[in-house]
Amino acid sequence: MNSRSKTTPRIRGTTPEIEAAARRLRRNMTLAEKKLWQALKSKKLGSLKFRAQHPVGPLILDFYCPVRKLVVELDGGVHENQAGADSATGAEFAPAP
Repeated sequence: MNSRSKTTPRIRGTTPEIEAAARRLRRNMTLAEKKLWQALKSKKLGSLKFRAQHPVGPLILDFYCPVRKLVVELDGGVHENQAGADSATGAEFAPAP
């Protein structure tokens, strides 16, 4: 067992595969995600803590603030190819105006 192994229950119904995918996404953020993460991490935005690539059930949220229950999803070129996968999991999010 490595030092990063979890001994607590899974986050809101996630699977080991979803958690591994979230870790991969954190390591391989898009340029837009990297820029936004620089603005959000370390409580730089109104002292709110955000999590990057946060797994919830079968979904992985781009950014999540647990105190405000706020989800920030970025769309862009990388998501154009994922439209089918997103709708297959029920991830129907309204685009920002």
